[in-house]
Amino acid sequence: MPSKPSLPEFTVHTIIKNEDRWIWYALMSVIDVASKIIVFDTGSTDKTPEIIQTINSPKIVFEHKPQTTRSALVKLRQEQLDRTTTPWFLLVDGDEIWPQKNLFKLLKVADKSSQKVMAFFTRTRNCVGDISHYLPESKGQYHIKGITGHLNRRTNHSRPEKQTLSSSTPGISTPPICPARPTAKLHRKYSIEPKSRNFASA
Repeated sequence: MPSKPSLPEFTVHTIIKNEDRWIWYALMSVIDVASKIIVFDTGSTDKTPEIIQTINSPKIVFEHKPQTTRSALVKLRQEQLDRTTTPWFLLVDGDEIWPQKNLFKLLKVADKSSQKVMAFFTRTRNCVGDISHYLPESKGQYHIKGITGHLNRRTNHSRPEKQTLSSSTPGISTPPICPARPTAKLHRKYSIEPKSRNFASA
């Protein structure tokens, strides 16, 4: 088995509710390389909490939070950030799966980036029904720095010097945002490299 590359420390931030179909896969896709995983459950009524508790890892900090409004989610995100001591944090949804090689690519890019880089955004594949059927990129409605498609802001610097974003996708060279082409949302979204048909890419 090849040795893991040297990667920057990062904390995973996850806020979930009723994701028992995917949460195990989502957390296991990042657990080997994450320094810490902060998971807030906002009132699941399915088996999500039970499944998380089957993962025996000191990296996972799992807490129940009251059912919350969208505006209250901002406070939960801030709480996760306040508890983050690593230079980078990664937002991972409960239905989001990261292929390891693409996560490695993203983290390597982040590690080499300037302190002025605030975040990276990634392309995702939005599945319809199963992982073999997905919406075409032309259906993506997000617009960031001249790029349109299925885009998610995922990797963030926890203490950037300036509030700017930067770009790591080939052919894009704007100092303020960072397309890195990785995430994987296996249900609603899962990320892949556009030129090859595997899950996610950086």
